[in-house]
Amino acid sequence: MKLKNLILILALLAVSLTYTQAQKVETENELNQNDEIANPDTTTPAVFSVGNLIIPSQSIYGNTWDTLYIRLSRHKKVSINDSIILSLLTADNSNFYMPVPGMVLSEFGWRHGRVHAGIDLRLAKGDSVHSSFDGVVRISRYFSGYGNIVVVRHYNGLETCYAHLSKRIAKVNQEVKAGEVLGLGGRTGRATCDHLHFEVRYMEEPMDPRLVVDFQNQKISNDSLVVTNDSFFHRKNTSSKHKSTSPSDFKMNKNGDFYTIKQGDTLYSIAKRNHTTVAALCNNNNISEHSILHLGQKIKL
Repeated sequence: MKLKNLILILALLAVSLTYTQAQKVETENELNQNDEIANPDTTTPAVFSVGNLIIPSQSIYGNTWDTLYIRLSRHKKVSINDSIILSLLTADNSNFYMPVPGMVLSEFGWRHGRVHAGIDLRLAKGDSVHSSFDGVVRISRYFSGYGNIVVVRHYNGLETCYAHLSKRIAKVNQEVKAGEVLGLGGRTGRATCDHLHFEVRYMEEPMDPRLVVDFQNQKISNDSLVVTNDSFFHRKNTSSKHKSTSPSDFKMNKNGDFYTIKQGDTLYSIAKRNHTTVAALCNNNNISEHSILHLGQKIKL
């Protein structure tokens, strides 16, 4: 009888050890998966299968939709071989809205020996902070010196960042319209007073928000943005050259059938000046109204 009891006890111990080891392996697998998700140099493709969410500018960023980090790579430095023209107002980005109406407190660039990657705008704690353009919220979290931050990716490839919020309202993967409230103003993170830290980024790199926004008149600076390597900070002083478009910039070739893209052009402005439509231009050139135009590119009228 004692031998049978001993055998039974040993059998129970063996079953218990096997179950414990299985649980340990399962837990380690879960930890490894969590570590992979938290890695800023990896992406989370599963996000693309959430509901009917359409990721903006997938042609530019590919399947990268990181909801944790502003920069998707710590070491990447964007280099553009040719100028890129981004339409600021399109069928998707159909409107512009000032994030807050307050005056500029601090400019983009070097500040106290540090890179200040955006512009600071005055507000009072609890003031509403609005999305500048239509888009989808990529980040909504508390993040180091930024405090409470919301990052919105827009359909033309730009991203805007809204930091030091006292409260975040917009959620990750939420589609927002220009003017929609993203959060409430405050001074969370590395901030000495209530204000909004506002950034504009393209392909992860910050650029001077004044290239996009006319803060004095509270409107967009132009209907399009020319992006070159000089648009990015790259730890050096950034060029703020912003050429306006004049009628002399709009020229056709001698045959009158093609148009050469100049700085500041959009499909809408080209269509209007040449008495045609955006739809006709797209059809003639096998492009969409969201296609990026390049300086020197020829399109058929």
